[in-house]
Amino acid sequence: MEGGVPPHTRTPPTSSVCREFLTLEKIAEARTVDPLTSAGQNLNALFRNKKGKTVLDAQWVRKCVDAGKILAYKSDWAGCRVTGKERSVSDILAAIAALVT
Repeated sequence: MEGGVPPHTRTPPTSSVCREFLTLEKIAEARTVDPLTSAGQNLNALFRNKKGKTVLDAQWVRKCVDAGKILAYKSDWAGCRVTGKERSVSDILAAIAALVT
């Protein structure tokens, strides 16, 4: 018995279960990083053109928890896909300060 449920009473997989499994396969190909670090940028550069590989900002996990569901490819990874153009708050403030002075 798997999980305490007799085999003859298990519910067969539904299309929603199959879709969830496919989503989990996509997530297995994803990596979470801090995109502001050189390590995060290097991993993104390594995976950028690899089919099926996705590099996500580590904030993606928090967004999934807050949403109460997995925010995968159908939700555009909650906007957390690393692009290589991320900038830190200090970089943005320095750019603003340069414009003001």
